[in-house]
Amino acid sequence: MFQPVKKLFKSRQVSNSEPLESDVRLATARLMLEVVKADGRVDRIELITMTEVLRRQFNLRQEDLNALFAQISKSRPDEDALKKITRTICETWGNAKRMKLLENLWLVALADQTIDQDENTLVRKLAGLLCLNEMQIFQTQENAKLQMGIEDF
Repeated sequence: MFQPVKKLFKSRQVSNSEPLESDVRLATARLMLEVVKADGRVDRIELITMTEVLRRQFNLRQEDLNALFAQISKSRPDEDALKKITRTICETWGNAKRMKLLENLWLVALADQTIDQDENTLVRKLAGLLCLNEMQIFQTQENAKLQMGIEDF
């Protein structure tokens, strides 16, 4: 089980407070890394894209990114952990921010100019866990393709 996320949720349950921005940052990075790994390999360009998206989205310095990557690279979350991660995001972010996250997940998946079936399946699954509908999935995918200069994949 993904221990840092498990600890995060235990501590949050005790205090019964809203998730911290650092919790959401960790959750977002964890989802992005899962997309990077979805096709069974870790492409350098996908990691670079992930890093830049996280840097922009959360205004992170290199030290912060290094610490974040150290936290998320320890293990892979199971199905229950993914549900908890996305629940944290849904509790914290409105629809527009969740759509932007989905667009960023598509950007990471498309960074190598192709999308594997496993990547597609995972991003769509995460969209469902983020309470986004099919039209939002399509819209965010199209936005990501436009940003990447991809006609079709």
